[in-house]
Amino acid sequence: MMFVLLLLSVVPLALSGPVTEHCCLPRQWTATVMENGITKLPDGPAAIDYVTKMTLDLDKNRLRMDRNGFLHNKPEQQTMLVDYGAHRLFFIKDGFCVNTSLAASPPEECLAHNSYKFEGRHHIGSVSNTIISDEWSTSTNANITMTLYISEDCVPIVQVYTDLSSQYPTQTILTYSKFTAGVASADLLTVPANCPS
Repeated sequence: MMFVLLLLSVVPLALSGPVTEHCCLPRQWTATVMENGITKLPDGPAAIDYVTKMTLDLDKNRLRMDRNGFLHNKPEQQTMLVDYGAHRLFFIKDGFCVNTSLAASPPEECLAHNSYKFEGRHHIGSVSNTIISDEWSTSTNANITMTLYISEDCVPIVQVYTDLSSQYPTQTILTYSKFTAGVASADLLTVPANCPS
């Protein structure tokens, strides 16, 4: 009887650890993402609300975001193409392309193997329909934090990005769905010819 009580007291502790500790996301993936955020500007907050088709290829060091929704309560469609290797960000809208510099690293492929810290276990959903997720967070010295909630089968569910480093503080929440390994077309990650180099 004592052994059974001891076993029962240990099991909940074992289950509360990170089941996603050794998770690594695919090097190429595609997802539909609800992108909601707010930026504090001098004349008041500015909100974004997009449904975004996101495509990542770590072998090519590129990320594409086809965004459709609202920016400052006005309809907005745009494409953002990030070339992490060249440190460039391309904004593509209405047939025009703007090229800017970008000092960002590609997303981490694995969680515990890098700078992420396990923050706890969460149940998302209702009593009869829940998703178990592990919360992982990372931060930089520049007041930028990122929290990722990932399911037991190593699929991102929610990502919260907070940037307090600039004069315009920003927080963005990304909610992932239709997450699949692979890229539909390699052409999606090609920089358009009309983008300045």
